[in-house]
Amino acid sequence: MKKAKKQCLGFFGLSLVVAMTMVAASLPTPGASATSSTITDTITVRVVGSVPDINIRGITNDAIYVTPERNFSVDYENVETMVVSLEYTDLEGNVTTTVLDESTPDYNAGTETYRIRLIK
Repeated sequence: MKKAKKQCLGFFGLSLVVAMTMVAASLPTPGASATSSTITDTITVRVVGSVPDINIRGITNDAIYVTPERNFSVDYENVETMVVSLEYTDLEGNVTTTVLDESTPDYNAGTETYRIRLIK
């Protein structure tokens, strides 16, 4: 190999080392930046059961309520379709059934809150 060719390859290699050193020097210093943060992460894990489960809170079946407005919640999980209906019996004994919600939660767990108002 000729002397000029060796010098050219040597200079190229040396300039490559200088460029890599400059890039490495410009990188930020290593350290755990997450330890200086004051943010707290909260992770909530909810396990969905293998069988359908529905719980109604805030209202009781066959109970007599005298207030015209009422709120209640439905907790559900592992349900393909859900129909929430209200059966109202007035003072004369007339029964009225109203469908409040028909939904397809697609097996996801969740809670829905409903407000019923009997007097309009």
